[in-house]
Parts: sequence; structure tokens; C-alpha cells
Amino acid sequence: MQVDERHMHRSIFRKAQRKQKQLIQQAYEEIAQDRANAFVDQVRAGDLSFGAGQTVIPVPQAQPLLAAPVQSSGSSGSGVSRVWPANTGIP
Repeated sequence: MQVDERHMHRSIFRKAQRKQKQLIQQAYEEIAQDRANAFVDQVRAGDLSFGAGQTVIPVPQAQPLLAAPVQSSGSSGSGVSRVWPANTGIP
């Protein structure tokens, strides 16, 4: 029953998305036109780098790494203690 309900909602959602195709395409065309105009304006101002060296997405701050997993000295009953994926070579 839940599978049928999910399928129904997914189908209706996808149908609604398809109805918005023209609106989405128009929005992307406006964005592309704005970017093209920005490049043309830069060239007219004498900047012929065409955006080379510009960073659009800010570089995130360095994140501390997690400590490496440590293999426990306790036994799980099989005689082999596993830390996934560190000992993937063990069958």
C-alpha cells in the first residue's frame, strides 16, 4: 500500500516538474545572458582574462580530520577483531 502511495506522489510530482520546464528554461537563459553580458562588460573595460583567476565559490576553512579507527583488543568470539574497511583483506 505504501509503495503504491509513494509511486502516486512521485508520478504527480514529476508531472508537475514537466509543466515547469518552460519556466525553468527561461530562468536559465536569463542567467546565461547575465553572465555573457558580464564578460562582455569586462572585455570592454579592458579585462581580457575572461574570468581566469577569479574564485566564484569561496574556499572552505580547513576541517580537522577524524582520528583513525582503532582496532579493539576485545574478541568478538570469532578470534578476529574487525575494523571496517581497514582490514578488508580478511575474508
